[in-house]
Amino acid sequence: MQVRTAAEIGLMIRATRRERGLTQAALAQRAQVSTRWLIGMEAGKDAAELGLVLRVLAVLNLRLELAAGARPRRARPPAAAEPEAALPAVPSMQAVLRRLGAREP
Repeated sequence: MQVRTAAEIGLMIRATRRERGLTQAALAQRAQVSTRWLIGMEAGKDAAELGLVLRVLAVLNLRLELAAGARPRRARPPAAAEPEAALPAVPSMQAVLRRLGAREP
C-alpha cells in the first residue's frame, strides 16, 4: 500500500493491529512505546518520532519502503526557476569511478 501522510500510516497501523487481534495497550507494550503515543499515531499525529514508528511497524511485521516518485506538480513555476534543460547532466557511475581512479592517493 502506498501512503503519503501520517494519517494514512496511522490508519495502516490501526487496521493491522485490529487484524492481528491486538489492543492498543498490547501493541504499545510490545513496541515499547506508550499507549498514549500509539493512540496519537493511529490518529495521524504528524510529529511522531520515526524510530518509534519503525518499532511499531516491526512488531506488526510491516515494512517501510521508500521509492522515488514523480515530482509533485506546481500550480505555477517560480519566476526565477530555470528550465529543466539548464540543469547539469548527472554523471554515470562509470564516469565517477574513472575520475576517482585517476586521482593519486
